[in-house]
Amino acid sequence: MDLRIKPLIVSHLEQLGVKPEDGLVSLLKRICDQYYDACIKSGGKVRKAGIENVRAFPTLYHKLVDTQCGRCAICGALLGGPVDETLDHILPWSLAGDPYDGSNWQLVCRRCNMGKREWLSALQSPQALNWVYGLPLAQFPLEKPTLESRYVRLALSAKCERCPSTVRDTELHVVKRVLSGLAVHENLAVVCDAHLGAALPPRTRTTGVGVQATASPVVPPEEPELESFAGYMLEKRITSGGMAEAFLAVSEETAEEVFLKRAKSGTVDAEALQLEARIYQKLDMRYAQHTVHVVELLHAEGYVALVCERAETDLFDFVIAHGGQLPTDQVKEVVREIVEGLEELHAADVVHRDLKPTNVLLKDGRWLLADFGISKDLHGAHGGRTFQLRGTSGYAAPEQVLTGVQAQPSADVYALGKLIVFLLTGSTDLDSVRFRDWRKLIRRCTAESPADRCSLAELASYMQSIEE
Repeated sequence: MDLRIKPLIVSHLEQLGVKPEDGLVSLLKRICDQYYDACIKSGGKVRKAGIENVRAFPTLYHKLVDTQCGRCAICGALLGGPVDETLDHILPWSLAGDPYDGSNWQLVCRRCNMGKREWLSALQSPQALNWVYGLPLAQFPLEKPTLESRYVRLALSAKCERCPSTVRDTELHVVKRVLSGLAVHENLAVVCDAHLGAALPPRTRTTGVGVQATASPVVPPEEPELESFAGYMLEKRITSGGMAEAFLAVSEETAEEVFLKRAKSGTVDAEALQLEARIYQKLDMRYAQHTVHVVELLHAEGYVALVCERAETDLFDFVIAHGGQLPTDQVKEVVREIVEGLEELHAADVVHRDLKPTNVLLKDGRWLLADFGISKDLHGAHGGRTFQLRGTSGYAAPEQVLTGVQAQPSADVYALGKLIVFLLTGSTDLDSVRFRDWRKLIRRCTAESPADRCSLAELASYMQSIEE
């Protein structure tokens, strides 16, 4: 990396009006160094990639498309057809280069890629470092959403929430449902021009149990015909992205209801699915009591598939069904079981890395941990890269934003702290927790430095002493 990169970062921040504090500059330099080391080179020189270069690699191109639900990362317009897509950089190309894995790229329409300013937000999102949005501040009454929450809201919706079907010829806007509320994900809605300013209902969630809900493509409203796969009837498609799919299914032999996740053989996702199965097997051999039971790992019909028992509900739906927050006594019971599950994982040298409400499932009255898609076996030969790379926005620890950072159990403690916030408030905003002792505990869990976070044992002990 050019030794002059640090002055370039400082200069770039000053042009944006951002104070070039040493900590921010050092972090950006580390990210730039990592990207630069993996960038595309030709004849020993760094080469800048364009949209045609990316299209030459269908797997990478479709990954970018799926991550953004086929929409411009800035205005949310559907790409393709009359909208000409272009390739943009998350960190400025001159600073970070073009990594082979596309981690410094985003797809934007040509209009949004012209005359925009670049904004560095490396500390905000594990999925993107500077998602740029060109809408005026007047669109966001009282408080502007973070770049991260606006992008995630667009990615999850990918259409106006008031229109019966996807409309291709309109821009999408992110607005607050309740003007006096916080501009966080739960209070944001996606609407088209025609419905801008209309009253919106509180956010509800309709995705299924045990499923990643991040950046899934739009599912047609029509119910497809049931499909039979390797002895299972696929009842309902939960999500799909890239080469990975998840279904609610029923065994044709035993009529047992299951959760089935599959990926095409020979793909990165298929390899990741097998690594996830090995983690489940390792936990099963240690008689773990707080993880979902795996029925089988299949290699059939050109797919690798992981079949697990189906839960009754997940923690997200459970909290929503109970009014958006739980009584503190119930929070203690739920967290106690999650702590026991994490202790089993950590004793097996496994770090979950994606602890969140949708990955905590209720089965026969017990809370179980599920979805080890990006978990890390600290003593395994492989691990880490699966359906999602670095955790879920809102729950992932700050260190997970950086590539090359070794996974540690303290990352799960951070996520558990944010999960406690959700149980108490229905959001991940610590400021919305009104109980002083709970806030003190959560701050210990979510300390910026992993070394400052409490252990699981300390968390459980302190929590039981809370009387609020």
